[in-house]
Amino acid sequence: VLGRRTLSVVEYNAYAAAYSTAQVAIEGREQALATAADLIERDLEIVGATAIEDKLQVGVEETIERVRGAGIKLWVLTGDKLETARNIGFSTRVLASDMDILVLDAAAGEGELVRERLQALVPRATAGEETGRSVALMVTGQALEEVTHIACESVFLGLATRCCVVIACRVSPAQKAQLVRMVRRGVTPAPVTLAVGDGANDVPMIQEAQVGIGIAGREGKQAVNSADFGIAQFRYLQRLLLVHGRWNYRRACKFTLYSFWKNAVLVLLLFYYSFASGYAGTSLFEDWVRASYNVVLSTPIIAVGIFDRDVMPREALEHPELYETGRRGLDLNAMKWVE
Repeated sequence: VLGRRTLSVVEYNAYAAAYSTAQVAIEGREQALATAADLIERDLEIVGATAIEDKLQVGVEETIERVRGAGIKLWVLTGDKLETARNIGFSTRVLASDMDILVLDAAAGEGELVRERLQALVPRATAGEETGRSVALMVTGQALEEVTHIACESVFLGLATRCCVVIACRVSPAQKAQLVRMVRRGVTPAPVTLAVGDGANDVPMIQEAQVGIGIAGREGKQAVNSADFGIAQFRYLQRLLLVHGRWNYRRACKFTLYSFWKNAVLVLLLFYYSFASGYAGTSLFEDWVRASYNVVLSTPIIAVGIFDRDVMPREALEHPELYETGRRGLDLNAMKWVE
């Protein structure tokens, strides 16, 4: 808020003297400065107000719906207040009206109360899992501090993993990194964590996650400089994950299986030939054959590793459930090695 007031010479001299004295005060300096400012910061005429517009980018709602449709669990870590975070959750479609929204809030020193609330919320989340109703959890930064203080991280993670959405509000940058670390170390089977941020306060979280994505925007490029990938807008995340992420996963799986069996064939032939040759040590192939084997047979899989596409980008975006093949490791597992 901007205001103005015309001061007389006497008023200004009195303020300047009080302000100069407060600046050199050894004790009670902050209070003295506040008292000096109070001499003139009264009876002001309001000129106007300034604010920073914090609106959603284009395509945020659609991106979040598709990411959730891919089976990826969303954790929103923000510094906003509880009510603001709730409103943003509904506007971005992270939260829905048919969800059972659990709230975990506490003041400093209420550790035992947090423990009781955690134990009371777990049955509600379990019931939601059994009935198929979506459950969301909203937790404040102070409650997270109490959870850490009373060593209830395992109970908290058990509750959070039963929820399809977790929103942590009023959390510091250090707490954001702490939550990512808690998930990486406490959840089994070990998940792959991905952190998306656009500001300097998201850097610890991005660096703690296994994969970090920074969004370049008005808050600077600190997040992009600390991330593995950089994007210009949040809506590009759906293409990065559902299209290129899925394609590259399948290409890497095919390349790995092909390379393994390509070399296994050559090694097994030489191994079995040693029995037929009476362990004489003679080679089954000429030297130039063995030298050119990998060069010649690597060419086809290189093309597959670069250009292979099982579905077109539009189909991958319209059917985000296809991402499940990579999330569940369906293209590279024990059965795939022997198929």
